[in-house]
Amino acid sequence: MRTDGSIIKAASFRKRVVMPVIAILCVWGISTLIYNHAWRFLDPSLHRPLAIVSAILMAAAISGGTFIIYPVAFFRGASPRERGLACLVTPIVWNVKEMLVFPDFYSLGERLYYGFTPLFLGVLASTLFQMGLSESACRLYLRRKKGTAVGPVFGIAPVSLMLGGMLSLYGFSIWDEGVGFWYIYQGLYQALFLS
Repeated sequence: MRTDGSIIKAASFRKRVVMPVIAILCVWGISTLIYNHAWRFLDPSLHRPLAIVSAILMAAAISGGTFIIYPVAFFRGASPRERGLACLVTPIVWNVKEMLVFPDFYSLGERLYYGFTPLFLGVLASTLFQMGLSESACRLYLRRKKGTAVGPVFGIAPVSLMLGGMLSLYGFSIWDEGVGFWYIYQGLYQALFLS
């Protein structure tokens, strides 16, 4: 029995958390390798279509993997904390990889600062929104298909995640066409590293 009162038998930690995360990390990792290196061994006529497909898969894994990880973890009995942490793994691994790309050109401080780019913060905000939406969808499925109530479909936690994610995404990426927060981010960068 899970901590939220539903009757879902909890699978092992490996099955409920690790396996869904590894599946999405593999999609991201393989598509990243193909995107970055296919030009080395493929004819340009094959490289471009493959690069487009791999870019789509890479972006889907980074920014949409939550729609797979969360429900799989939910129905395998993962706790809310486990589900949330599992959904954050891929965006965080991607962000760390991006911070490590240019060690010869940027200081450690600049690379850590880069980790808070509006793009990454927007992906995190999107992930929060997706977690809330996935939680509501899973609750609705259990209610309608299984006759099991695990709390209100649009309870405080999922609604808070959805609203927080949407408001954060707006602030980081949409407000003033994404330029507003970018200027704040760049101004702080200049103050910290160029003064």
